[in-house]
Amino acid sequence: MPCSLCSLQAECDRAIPDTHGTSVNYEEYEELFKHLGQGRHQSCVVLTSREVPKRVQQLAGTQLSIRVFPVSGLQPAQAQQIFSTRGVFQGSSSEWSRLITYYGGNPYLLESLAATIQYLFDGSLTTFFDHNVLIFEDVRKLLDQQFACLSPLEQEIMQVLATQDMACSFAHLRSRLSAIPTTDLLEALQSLKARSLLEKTTAYVSLQPLLQDYLREKYLNNALSVSKATPEFKTFTPVAQRY
Repeated sequence: MPCSLCSLQAECDRAIPDTHGTSVNYEEYEELFKHLGQGRHQSCVVLTSREVPKRVQQLAGTQLSIRVFPVSGLQPAQAQQIFSTRGVFQGSSSEWSRLITYYGGNPYLLESLAATIQYLFDGSLTTFFDHNVLIFEDVRKLLDQQFACLSPLEQEIMQVLATQDMACSFAHLRSRLSAIPTTDLLEALQSLKARSLLEKTTAYVSLQPLLQDYLREKYLNNALSVSKATPEFKTFTPVAQRY
């Protein structure tokens, strides 16, 4: 009998990898994906997730039973509709564009941000940007959850990319991580892309401004407590201040 199941989520914070790399309680999901992709049925499952599960990647294709449809971030007009449910907001077109670009058009973050700006800054985007505190508690919690799921190599790649002010070529990234086998590096990059943590243009990869600032706050600024005398030591200006 055909049926439809919508908004089934299978994100990392619902299935945390253990020390062997196998996600706890994730086997059931894998069996479901396998049956959906290889079995005969007339049912439909809509899976929403910040990342594409590995089993889905293996079974997906434009002419196959399982298909992946990336969802892009919201545009300023769409974001303003979300904000309007929270009250009246004041901001120039450039400030709205800056807001959307920095948070990648993420509707969850924007909805939470709308409440913060309305409550603390009386709906003024100008005042919000003047304080230059763009990584608030809800954002940090969400990013902490995502990074708790990453392997040590994936975290190392993200840290390297956070030091780059421009998009990074694979050759440059390979030179910074020369001790890592090329196959492992490629697999880690593919995994990060599936988690929507990388921006990719042609042969270059980079991080969204929000992720760069988060990582620089989380990792790079900790170097201040280690040594400022190291020749390679370098401080960074938050991306939010370079707009």
